[in-house]
Amino acid sequence: MVKEKKKRVKEPFWKKLGPEAKHITDHAGHIIDNSKLSDLMNFAINAGLAYAGFKVFDDWKGALIGPIALKLAGSMNVVAGAAGVIMLTGLGFCIGSSGVQEFIQDPQGSWDRDMEALMSGTPVYNEPTPEGQCANGQVLMERQGVRICVDSWRVMGYERWGWRRV
Repeated sequence: MVKEKKKRVKEPFWKKLGPEAKHITDHAGHIIDNSKLSDLMNFAINAGLAYAGFKVFDDWKGALIGPIALKLAGSMNVVAGAAGVIMLTGLGFCIGSSGVQEFIQDPQGSWDRDMEALMSGTPVYNEPTPEGQCANGQVLMERQGVRICVDSWRVMGYERWGWRRV
């Protein structure tokens, strides 16, 4: 009589890691199974608004403004809805104003300069006047004795590169 070989079932790698990993994967599976496309869209919208608020206020507290404004705008209360719409409008104006002003003054030049900087990795800036003044909407920054004028919405990136406000 020939002995039958016992077939071995290969377990997924997360089951070999222990009960904690199985617990985490079970929860992740339930979350994925119960999520809808609208949940993903709401998350993306809130994340975008949080980023816009963070960019406008240059602080983590600014990230709360966008999602709160969206909640207020969607409420059934007229006053709260109006306040949310006004907050979202103000956030949009703050984000778009510096880029729009630059585009109106020099439509093709600003686009070319930004794309050139993006492709080459060099920073975009202007030289200050001999009196040390910058154009409207720009911030004077300094590093190792060199002074430059930077658009206000680019200040955070320059601070990461070691520049400081003067």
